[in-house]
Amino acid sequence: MTIIQLIALLPIIILMSGVILIMLIIAWRRIHCLTAILSIISLLLAFLALFIVNQFIPVNASMLFFLNKHSIVNISMLLFSGVFACIFGYFWLSNFKFNQEEFYLLILFTIIGSILLSIANHMVTVFISLELICVPMIGLIRYSYSEEGSLNAVIKYLISSALGTTLILLGMALIYLSIGDLSFLRIKYFLNTVLFSKDIIFLCGLAIILFSFALKLSIVPFHIWIFEIYRDTPSIVLIFLSTTVKIAMFSLLMNFCFHTTLINVQFFIVIVEYMTFLSMIIGNIMAIFQKDVKGIIGLSSIGHIGYLLITIFGIHSYFLTIKTSTLYLIGYLINNICIFGCIHLVSNMFVGIDRNNLLVYKGLFWKRPVLAISMLINLLSLIGFPGTIGFIGKFYLLILSIKEHLWLLTIGLLIGSIISVYFYFKIIINMFLKKDSVLKNNVKVNVNTCCIRYIFCELLILILSSCVIIIGCYPNFFSLFLQYYNY
Repeated sequence: MTIIQLIALLPIIILMSGVILIMLIIAWRRIHCLTAILSIISLLLAFLALFIVNQFIPVNASMLFFLNKHSIVNISMLLFSGVFACIFGYFWLSNFKFNQEEFYLLILFTIIGSILLSIANHMVTVFISLELICVPMIGLIRYSYSEEGSLNAVIKYLISSALGTTLILLGMALIYLSIGDLSFLRIKYFLNTVLFSKDIIFLCGLAIILFSFALKLSIVPFHIWIFEIYRDTPSIVLIFLSTTVKIAMFSLLMNFCFHTTLINVQFFIVIVEYMTFLSMIIGNIMAIFQKDVKGIIGLSSIGHIGYLLITIFGIHSYFLTIKTSTLYLIGYLINNICIFGCIHLVSNMFVGIDRNNLLVYKGLFWKRPVLAISMLINLLSLIGFPGTIGFIGKFYLLILSIKEHLWLLTIGLLIGSIISVYFYFKIIINMFLKKDSVLKNNVKVNVNTCCIRYIFCELLILILSSCVIIIGCYPNFFSLFLQYYNY
């Protein structure tokens, strides 16, 4: 491996060094604050290292990884989500008596796996990276073992992850049986030269891998357990689960489709197109009937992944495709961090009730106006309301789908967005009801929600929410930034 290839992997090296240092400190003495600070510093140093890596890209690191300017943006988003997971997690873990420090190790391991997955250029790397994501994520979902329902969530996540991994291994075995190689470049060569020889084993392997990716992204028809997983997983972990894992998996799917020219195969185009359309519609329809706020956001995420999958079909408009997917992912990342941050703070305001029920949010504006305004901004962004980053993202998606003549997906995008107005506005309307509906006689208020850590988290969420409006109102500067990092 050359020096340039090592420099390309510098963020991974920094994060692994941070993991080793934190493990040594935990073995010496458990200091929660120090562990959190070291974790955040490791993530920030890895982000700074991207400026050095940017000088040497594009680079192919030992045939296992490939980095370009688009990879820099994806890695930045993953590190960004990790920083906020550590910040919110620190205040959440302050109530834990034991095993606080291991939380940050699991976060860092998942970030490392996500970065490797987003730059993978070989199926073996894909498999190892997925394992490096799934195993720590199981620990994170079950971390609050005293929380009701977390066991149910972790069992269903474990089963779905194991099934996805099994399918990937089966697909890899079939591809290796056909071509004797698992690199993306070799798969591309085989598709371009001997595809029409009707190699059924090879095509079955690709189809199985495609379905495994769909299972990992929880799109239709592999969406059965997403409601239970989101409902029973702690909100702090959902900040991480709903952003980092989805960004890494979508980056992998984009790389796999474009680097192997899989999207040129008509058979796969038809399958992915119908799965995308059904995800836009079914995910939003299922969210209409829910009263659990985390469940609503979880089911609506099926539709948002469906919207993102439109960019898979932009093979003839590559630069517009990359720009659109990056913009939408950035908006989705910020929205989910803010929304689940708000849900976590709201759920800590009350005791003795179902804290994720929609009724808890009645009158939130009169009790916590900063939280309500932040929630409002990000929900409107998910709808695609003008003046938010979500509107810019959906506008680019609409342009791309029309330019590529994807009429079915254009209709799905419009119908899904219209349906989502109903269940998002259910939450918004509840937050602005009269003040006398905030509390019932059987609800107790948590008096600890006025401390400085809650105020700090509220301000942090409000600052992030303001970025949603700033980018939505002044998208030109942001578009120039994306243009530089995607060409």
